[in-house]
Amino acid sequence: MKKTKFQRVIALILACVFVLCGGVVAVGAEDVESSRVTAEDLSHLLNSISYNEYISQYGNIPMAEGEIVIDATQNVTYKIGNEDKSIERKELLDPSDANYNSDVVQNYPYISEFDGTTALYTPSSGTATWDLTGVINTAAKYSVVIEYYPIVNKSASVERVLKVNGEVPFSEARSVILAKIWKNVYDDGKFEVPEGESAQSYIDAGAAVGISCKHEVIDGVDYIIYTMPEYWTEERANIVNGQMLRFFTQDIDSNELRSSLMQTPAWTSYEFKDANGFMQDSFQVVIGPDEENGNKVSISLESVNEPVAISSIRLIPHKETMSYEQYKAKYAGKAQGEDKITIEAEYYSAASSQTIYPISDNTSAINSPAASDRTVLNTVGGDKWQSSGQWIEYTFKVDCSGLYTIATRFKQSVLEGMYTSRMLLVYSDSTVAEGDKGYYDGLPFKEAGNLQFGYSSD
Repeated sequence: MKKTKFQRVIALILACVFVLCGGVVAVGAEDVESSRVTAEDLSHLLNSISYNEYISQYGNIPMAEGEIVIDATQNVTYKIGNEDKSIERKELLDPSDANYNSDVVQNYPYISEFDGTTALYTPSSGTATWDLTGVINTAAKYSVVIEYYPIVNKSASVERVLKVNGEVPFSEARSVILAKIWKNVYDDGKFEVPEGESAQSYIDAGAAVGISCKHEVIDGVDYIIYTMPEYWTEERANIVNGQMLRFFTQDIDSNELRSSLMQTPAWTSYEFKDANGFMQDSFQVVIGPDEENGNKVSISLESVNEPVAISSIRLIPHKETMSYEQYKAKYAGKAQGEDKITIEAEYYSAASSQTIYPISDNTSAINSPAASDRTVLNTVGGDKWQSSGQWIEYTFKVDCSGLYTIATRFKQSVLEGMYTSRMLLVYSDSTVAEGDKGYYDGLPFKEAGNLQFGYSSD
């Protein structure tokens, strides 16, 4: 964040130099709007304290004892510039509808249904403020969790500034990043039925493990056409890997072509933390009455980039993640799981950025699959996956409950002499109740927040 602050200050100084010296800079209108810096912005930027300084300054403020849920559609006001904007309930219209008004739909706040949930739509400019006066009467430290729905729009992530009682509490709160969800549009996998074997037997085997497939005759040859599984099990992985099914379009030379990507919005929960990744734990934000302003209490989100719908904001007591030793003690005596699921890394279920996509690596003969005569998209990530906060998701199901080892085959040859770090997050679905063994909602134990991948050309 110090680097970011320095870059912004330098950018402003350079802009001033151009103005004072009569220089001319050609930029797009959107760039001008997004990079405009006011004297007030500069003052706040230079006077902001870091999160570490903030926590030290408010060390005497106690942790919150209970959770507060803020309905995003209630007790909220919205300002764009200095102008208050009314917030009305609207029915979402399809762009092809004659009554569709893109300006109203995209540029002003309103309340509507988003994927079955009532929420407040916040455009890419302006500030939403929720009044908590009378709800919070004593200052305490809270972690802030937002339930959001990223609107399909441009490729950039959603970015907001967090304010408490109208002020940015610490410099890192100036950049809260809410990821969008991107998915590959995979092609169907095609398998040639060996001569003398029954196509129906392959269809039956696929159906038995939940893979959708069908029989087709192409140029007189029997093929089984498989649909990409929505999630992986041992049996599904065995069929896909055993038959070397590939879910990418190929050109006339059998080179695999990169799939198109699509934004696939879904309701997501995000606990506010450092966007630069320097701190693993979520922010602890002091929220309480503003004595200089009639003991009013408010929390605000100022738009920096991209629209988003918000259903709720939860203020929760900060929870310390257990250590791996505590985790092992919790599951002491639990048997080892018996499933063995091998997921090809290029078959991920979602990613947080369109810059993450399957790529080809033919530097090792044991890459799966390997090919020296054509392009196969057999890896994912590399220098496409290097920014803090970017994630890749894999979805799977075990048939045997138990303790499992997660092993990755990787190459980190970008940062010479250094290791890179990743965080392992595990989420269970609605079939596992909170508190039950096997329930996960993010980081399973503290050490999983700093997995190190050392440098090597292998």
